[in-house]
Amino acid sequence: MRESRRFVIKSLLGQGGFGSVYLADMVSAGGFRKEVALKVLSSGVTTNPEAAIRLRDEARLLGLLRHRNIVAVDDLVRFDEGWGVVMEYVPGIDLGVFVTHLARSQQAFPLRAAVEVVRGIARALEAAYQHPTPDGEPLRAVHRDIKPGNVRITPEGEVKVLDFGIARAEFQAREAVTGDGRFGSLAYMSPERVLGDPEGPPGDIYALGIVLWECLAQKPRGRAKLRPSDHTDQVDEMLAGADMPAALAQLMVEMLAYEPEDRPSAADVGQRVRELLPTLPGDDLETLSRTVVPHAMAAGGTQPAPAIRELVPLTSANLDDTSTTDFGVGLPASFTAVPAVDDITGDSVAPAEPSVPDAPPVPTSTARTWSVVVAVVVAVLVVLVGGAGAMSMLGTEPAARTPPAPTPPPVAAPSVAATPPPPEAAPEAVPEVTPPPEAAPPPEVTPPPEAPPPKPKAADPTPAPAKPAPDPTPPEAAPADAPRLRGVKFSATGASRIAATCSGTTGSGASSALVRDIPAGPCSIEATIDGQRHSGSVVVDSPRLYKCAVEAGALRCR
Repeated sequence: MRESRRFVIKSLLGQGGFGSVYLADMVSAGGFRKEVALKVLSSGVTTNPEAAIRLRDEARLLGLLRHRNIVAVDDLVRFDEGWGVVMEYVPGIDLGVFVTHLARSQQAFPLRAAVEVVRGIARALEAAYQHPTPDGEPLRAVHRDIKPGNVRITPEGEVKVLDFGIARAEFQAREAVTGDGRFGSLAYMSPERVLGDPEGPPGDIYALGIVLWECLAQKPRGRAKLRPSDHTDQVDEMLAGADMPAALAQLMVEMLAYEPEDRPSAADVGQRVRELLPTLPGDDLETLSRTVVPHAMAAGGTQPAPAIRELVPLTSANLDDTSTTDFGVGLPASFTAVPAVDDITGDSVAPAEPSVPDAPPVPTSTARTWSVVVAVVVAVLVVLVGGAGAMSMLGTEPAARTPPAPTPPPVAAPSVAATPPPPEAAPEAVPEVTPPPEAAPPPEVTPPPEAPPPKPKAADPTPAPAKPAPDPTPPEAAPADAPRLRGVKFSATGASRIAATCSGTTGSGASSALVRDIPAGPCSIEATIDGQRHSGSVVVDSPRLYKCAVEAGALRCR
């Protein structure tokens, strides 16, 4: 069954690894026509259920939000080609293009306009985190990928935050489950996120501080330094010679604080920049955008429309739809976590840990079959035990009965055999079973203790040389009062596998290994480079990246 609604594709707005975003006219049966942005998974991705889950989760999340600084989502639809999200079309350019255009025109980004951008993003982050869900609880959405490419500036100077595809939130319609992977763009990640700490609102504030700096500096900042002292030097260098009021510089220092608890909240950032705005020089964002955005849009041109000119949904999929999809993914009843995903623009992200599904229930027929099998086995055992009891009564099993003689076996044998065999056999079995236990214990109990001693004597010569092997390079253990480190990362150029162990905690990966929550002290590292395994050790004293390389046949990390 198909809807009467259809989407007429006008142009291609963007394309990435998971799909495309089109400018389209949504046309309904009554002649209603509206310009929308249509985000559609590519046909090659339909075999990946995770991609569909991420797209649907983004639509459900944004469907709960209605805010002037967040792009709105109108519907979630299915086409022959895959799932699509119907979004508010926001004409304009992303903040990255905006900054690049100013730089090429040799124009500075006015302080007032830059701070207005920051205020708009901060308001969006606050709304996403505090917005109530249908059950009245805060949504607690964390964007996790704030960067210039995910911020839209319109010709009228409006600020819109895009791409909540990898957001973390708490709402019932969530399909994906959060894993331990790290998602987002490394250049905008806070130190704790790079080191694997749980993600929260302070991570978005850190990224927002970088966005502000890049607007003013008109160049990329690069990745965060992981050693606290290096990170402090990095922030000092960023602000050295910056022409800005002391209050704004102080706010940026706080937003880029190494410890997440030292950063202000989104609401605090929004309030503080609002108070600063009247004192800042330069054009406001609306005045600047009216000239920059049209020129940048004209310079960028419009991408031609693809071969498919019209898309018609198969059915109308409500944002709270719980039906099983064509990807085989059903919507569970409730969720309190979020997706691990790459956004549709194709940004690279760390892979998510796959969720482990519950074991399927055992079919009723299988359970019945097993009950029959168990009954048969029990019956056979009863017969065998009964036969054994009869043999013992006839005196044909003196030696065989000696091992279990201590106490339980002789008593258990007649009791089990009491059902099938004749009851008269029971009284005779008692006098015949009691004598063997008295004779049996001395010969049977003494040999076992004598047998083990010769074995260790024969085995002693061989293990002796093997003992020193486990202690090849491990350095001394960390002292008890050693300070704890949030995390330490090891990398080796050309490595196909690297693993590190620090105070009993191990981390591993393809080209890097992250070890979290450890005391300062020795770590052992093992890496496979060009098919050869190399090992080494290093004493770690701060949370940072240690680079490893093979020197004189050993792995050295600094």
